[in-house]
Amino acid sequence: MNIIIEFKCRHTNERKDTFVVMLRNLIFLTDLRKKKPTPGPKYLVAQTIGPCETLAFATEPVLASLANILGYLEDRLPQNLPSSVRDYKFLDIEIKYGLLQVTEALTFFHYSCKLIHRNLCPQSVIVNKRGTWKLAGLEFAERCNESDLMSPVPCQPFTSKLPKMGQPDLDFTAPEVQATSTCSPLSDMFSLGMLICAVFNNGRSLIDANHSTTNYNKQLELVSMLFLCIIKSVKTSPNE
Repeated sequence: MNIIIEFKCRHTNERKDTFVVMLRNLIFLTDLRKKKPTPGPKYLVAQTIGPCETLAFATEPVLASLANILGYLEDRLPQNLPSSVRDYKFLDIEIKYGLLQVTEALTFFHYSCKLIHRNLCPQSVIVNKRGTWKLAGLEFAERCNESDLMSPVPCQPFTSKLPKMGQPDLDFTAPEVQATSTCSPLSDMFSLGMLICAVFNNGRSLIDANHSTTNYNKQLELVSMLFLCIIKSVKTSPNE
């Protein structure tokens, strides 16, 4: 299937915020396509369509998001979800290769595009029918520090004052984002670690904050212990 999203011009204020967020994603994806027109790191390709009174864009054909396949929020999935998605199971080699593809995409974002993704989570990883994992969800991307790639830059932490859809997934957000309102490519590395854990935890992060910063801070202290529990479910050695 293709992902096709269309927005009309008349919105409530909350929908306008979401509209702006989605527009940022399209701008970044279009910019990446110009930077890397030939096959390379795996990011989702999108293109604008439709008349000027609406904004619509469609991606290349995809199977589902990683969150869909892992069964995350399964009770909220559409009833007519194809069995090819609902019953899809990854082979061990597919997981290894998929995580490698995500890592390569992040490397491309950080070093070639000078971007911090800021929303690396199962919902932002798209799987196509060939089993290729592609990184999407650039709505919250930030430019890296121009003088020092790894130095922090200001960013908006998660807050209850803004719509949940207009913010990165708190369960995969790095601690420094919430503590100091800053991020760097290292913040994406924390999110990547949470993503890897989620692959072996039915799509769920080690943090289940339920959109609460208070819960986030409490559960952050338990991450090391929870990681030891998750690693036992990994069939191969982490050093392999």
